[in-house]
Order: sequence, then C-alpha cells, then structure tokens
Amino acid sequence: MNPVPRYRVKPRLRPERAPGTREGNASGRHRGSAPVDAGGRPARTVTWSRSGEAVVLFVRGRTARTAAPVAAVVGTVLSAVNEGHLVLDGGDAATWIRVGVNYLVPYCVASVGFLSANRERRRR
Repeated sequence: MNPVPRYRVKPRLRPERAPGTREGNASGRHRGSAPVDAGGRPARTVTWSRSGEAVVLFVRGRTARTAAPVAAVVGTVLSAVNEGHLVLDGGDAATWIRVGVNYLVPYCVASVGFLSANRERRRR
C-alpha cells in the first residue's frame, strides 16, 4: 500500500501595485482601496477626535459632498409624501418651513453618519 502523496502548497506571490490601488490606509484600520484624488495622489482624509473638530467640519461644509445628495433624494421624497398636496395648492409659509425641515433633517443625519465613520479614536 502506497502512502498518499503530500502536496506542498506554494505561496501566492502578490504583484507590485501602484500606490493607492488596493492598499490599506496608513493606520491599517481599513482594508481595500485607499482614497486617491483626480491626480492619483493620496486624498486627504477627514478625521476628528474631539466634538469641537466635528462641529467645525460640519460648519465648514466638509460633510456636504456626501450629505447633500442624500438630503436631496430623501428630502424630496419626504416633501412629496408629507406636503405634496399643500405645495400643489400653493402652500403658506408654514408649509415651506416644513419642506425646508424635510431637507435639513436628512442632511444632518447624513453628516453625522459621515463624521462617525471618520472619527479617529483617541489612544489611551
């Protein structure tokens, strides 16, 4: 009876890749593609560790790129469902304030989501 031949698994060699194509970020927290800008350079990441820094990022509009499209879609749907009949009838000032709130709330929620995903935890 012949023994079962044992096969040795060869290690797979990874080819060299261009910077930022499938490498993790510098902190090693995330796997996958590192963000790059239009010129192929590593993109600046927005991180914060104190609540005051998060407020500054929100006020300066750093969350707008991700929050504005979400607010546009969700705000339009909410306004159509909740105030659509009032808007079609002309609507008064209170109607337009409610429509504005329908856009403002999803914008704030998406901004908080963006900021929580980019929070840098303080090391103890």
